[in-house]
Amino acid sequence: MSEQRDAEWAAFDALGIEEMRKRLGARQYGDQREKLAREWLAHNEKLQAALDNAAMLTEARSTNLLAREANQASAEANDIARAASASAERSAATAQTNNKIASAALIAAIIAIVVSIIGLSHH
Repeated sequence: MSEQRDAEWAAFDALGIEEMRKRLGARQYGDQREKLAREWLAHNEKLQAALDNAAMLTEARSTNLLAREANQASAEANDIARAASASAERSAATAQTNNKIASAALIAAIIAIVVSIIGLSHH
């Protein structure tokens, strides 16, 4: 029986899934050959489902890898943004200190001018 099944399945392989579906739909085979054809068709559908599942798993793994890489890139970008923010805060604090020094220098210059004017007017 195994040799007969192998021979029939080889013939079904040559015809292909679509043609076998057509022939089964048209009831072209006797009971025994129809049974073998349905077994062959079920076997091929299981094989295709296994291939589809393997392809989906491969795609899912690839997608997960890309997501991990994107998350890592995002974390690195966040670190850079935090460092830039801290640098901007330091620059703002330095600018504020420089503004205070410049204001003090301006006041000192005004006082010096006033003292010079007062000193000139008394002489």
